[in-house]
Amino acid sequence: MSTPSSPQAATTSSAPSTTTTTTTTTTTINLTVLISGNGTNLQALIDATTPSMLPPSTTTTTTTTTTTTTTAARLPSDFRITHVISNRRSAYGLERARKAGIPTSYLALAPYRTSHPDAPRAAYDADLAALVLRGARVEAGSAQGAQGAQGQQGQLGQQEGQQEGQQQQQQQPDVVVCAGWMHVLSGAFLAPMRRAGVEVVNLHPALPGEFLGRTDAIERAWREGREGTRTRTGIMLHRVVEEVDCGEAVCVKEVQLRPDETLEAFETRVHEAEWEAVVEGVRVVGVRVVGERVRERGR
Repeated sequence: MSTPSSPQAATTSSAPSTTTTTTTTTTTINLTVLISGNGTNLQALIDATTPSMLPPSTTTTTTTTTTTTTTAARLPSDFRITHVISNRRSAYGLERARKAGIPTSYLALAPYRTSHPDAPRAAYDADLAALVLRGARVEAGSAQGAQGAQGQQGQLGQQEGQQEGQQQQQQQPDVVVCAGWMHVLSGAFLAPMRRAGVEVVNLHPALPGEFLGRTDAIERAWREGREGTRTRTGIMLHRVVEEVDCGEAVCVKEVQLRPDETLEAFETRVHEAEWEAVVEGVRVVGVRVVGERVRERGR
């Protein structure tokens, strides 16, 4: 399947919303993003957290693209991406993060098949959780502890950039965003996140209840459209639970199928919907986190 090289590569437009909701947060929302590939959804989040030099609803035109910048494409200024983790060393999303000055880590599953042949995925997920929470509230004894895993296996994330990495270790995320993360997270990862009060969300290229766990959801929806058995599909950002793609939907975008549309053109429209959904959904989750903090302080 063909994937656009970045959100800016496609022509996008969004009319300003008739209703504007302003949310004021009192604390920073730290985001950790998990990726496996090109990182276009990561790029959408980077763009949404990068200060814009243009006022809302300003249209800029180049020879190849027309881009409309609106408040809907932005995250509040206190949202920031503090860590990007990939399970694939070659993932171009790591380069996107580096260019944006975001600390990165790489943690591969393959070595765990040798070091933990009986339960490689559980061991991997436990260490991934420790990597996400490293330097903050890592449960004693869980995930072998970040220090123990590094000493015993030497696999717990190859932190890139010593100075940036040391600073990152002091920044526990508030939200973990799976944005093109091609690995099903188990309870060995989710349980430490729950104990630490960290929200985990995933971007799934289908509507709630559809194509659960499928990595070919976009192509399957397109083929069903060609066969006349489907008229629409969509995107959802949902909370991650042990059941794959079954968590509460935070943001849903419908995408209509068009007769005689090529798979490449359809994929482009789906990816554009993904970039909108991941930004809007992360905003909703971040605001929810802030609300929980305010309620805790009021008790």
